[in-house]
Amino acid sequence: MHLKPIVDWVKKITFGMNNYILYTYDATGQKLKKTVNKGKSTTTTDYMNGFQYINDELAFFATAEGYVKHTKAGGESLYNYVYHYTDHLGNIRLAYTKDPVSGEPKIIEENNYYPFGLKHPYNAAIYEFTANGSGVSLQQVNEKAYDYKYQGQELQDELGLNWYSFKYRNYMPDIGRFFNVDPLAEDYSYQTPYAFSGNKVVSHRELEGLEEVIAIYGTGQNPVVHKMSNYHLKDWNRLKLTYSNYLTNTSSSWHTGRDAYYRYSNENNIVTPGNGLLTIDLSGNNSTASYANVNYNMSPKPYTTKESLQTFGHYSKEAVPDAGEFNVQFSVYAPKLLDHGIPANRFNFGLSKVHADDGWATFVNFGFEFSTDISKFSVTGNVNAFYKVGGGEILLSEMLGKEFNFSVDTPTPWDFNLGVNYINMPDVNVKGGGLNVSPIGAPSGSVGVNYSFNLTEALDKFNRN
Repeated sequence: MHLKPIVDWVKKITFGMNNYILYTYDATGQKLKKTVNKGKSTTTTDYMNGFQYINDELAFFATAEGYVKHTKAGGESLYNYVYHYTDHLGNIRLAYTKDPVSGEPKIIEENNYYPFGLKHPYNAAIYEFTANGSGVSLQQVNEKAYDYKYQGQELQDELGLNWYSFKYRNYMPDIGRFFNVDPLAEDYSYQTPYAFSGNKVVSHRELEGLEEVIAIYGTGQNPVVHKMSNYHLKDWNRLKLTYSNYLTNTSSSWHTGRDAYYRYSNENNIVTPGNGLLTIDLSGNNSTASYANVNYNMSPKPYTTKESLQTFGHYSKEAVPDAGEFNVQFSVYAPKLLDHGIPANRFNFGLSKVHADDGWATFVNFGFEFSTDISKFSVTGNVNAFYKVGGGEILLSEMLGKEFNFSVDTPTPWDFNLGVNYINMPDVNVKGGGLNVSPIGAPSGSVGVNYSFNLTEALDKFNRN
C-alpha cells in the first residue's frame, strides 16, 4: 500500500459576497495558512510546526499534555499552561489550568460529543486568558483561540463551516462523512470512500483521514484493550492500535496522545516492552520504533500498516506463518546448458501470486534446474507455504532474490503427475514446501535455483513516475 498523491486540497470556500476562507499549503499538502474574510474584517492564522499565530501574533503552541497560551499584557509576553483530559479516542473532553488570580485549578472548557463527533449544544462556559493590566485573568468568552477538539483535530467553525481538518481530508461531524475522497479508496473498496473511521466510532479512531485504527486506553504498563475482530487475527496476527492516555516511558518511546502500531504474538496476553512488543510511533517528522527497549529511527516515516511491517516486521516474533504462493512454472529442455558449464538441463520461467504479512503481490521468477524430465516443453502448477526459521513476520521484500528448490513427482491414475516441493531461501532464513501438479506422465525429480522479482512493486513505481 502506498500513499497516492492527494490533489483535491480545498483552497477556497466562498459564502456569498466578501465572505470566504482561503487556505495555503506547501508542496506536500501541509497547511501553512488560513485567511478568513468576513465583510471588511480579515483574520489570518499561520501554522508553523505546532506554533500557531493569529494576525501575525503568537496565540499558542502545543505540548504533550495540552498547549501553552501566549498573551500580551503590559508590553510583555505572558505564558500559561493548559492541560487536556482526553478519552480513549483522543477526544479532548476537558481543558484545565491554574487560575492566575486565585491560584486554584480551573476548568476552562468542557466538550461532549455525539458518536460521530458533533458537539453537544449544552457544553459548559468557556474561559480564555485575557490581558488585565500588566497581568492576565480568565474571562468568559464565546470561543477560544485553541480550537482542537474531536480526536484532537482542529475545528474549522468560521462562517458556520463546522468541519474538522484532518491531515489528509476534511470531516463533517453533522453527517458523519468526509468531504474528500479517501486517498486509499482502492484498498477499501468494500465501503464508501467518504466513510469516517469505517463507521466504527466507539471502538476505533481515524488515522489522519486515511483509515480507522482500534482504540486503546489505559495508563502505564497496564492498558485496557478493546476486543479485536477476527479480521485482524486472521489477516495480520497483530493489533493495529492507537492510544491517548499512556504515561511517558522514555526507554520505549511512548508519548501521550501519539499514534502507534503494536504487534502482539498472543491475543490473550499484553506483552510489555522487553518481552517482544514492537512499538511504532508514527507521529512527528522523526518517528521512532522500539523493540525490547531498543529504539530505532524511522526514515522515511511510514504511514500505513504495510509500510510499517515492511520496515520493522523483522523485529517481532510470530508463531504461525501466513505466507504462501500460487505458481505456474514453464520449463524448456536445454541440454546444451551443460556444455557451457551450467549444471542444468532445463530453463524455467514462471509467474507467482504471493501473499506475505504485508499483503499480496505478483512475482516473476526464472532460473535453471537439472531434471530427469527430458520433454521439450512442460508446465507445472505449484502451491507452496513458507515459514521463517525462529519465527517472525515474512515480508514480500524477503521473497525477492535467490531460492533453491527441490521437487519429486510420480504419475497418478488420472494422467498427470503429483509431487512435492522443498524451497530454501538461506539469505533470509525462510523455508517452504508444497505440492506440484504436471502432465509429464513419468516419475521425475529436479534440483535447481530460481530468481524472483516483484512485478507489482515495479509497476507501481513506474506508474508513480
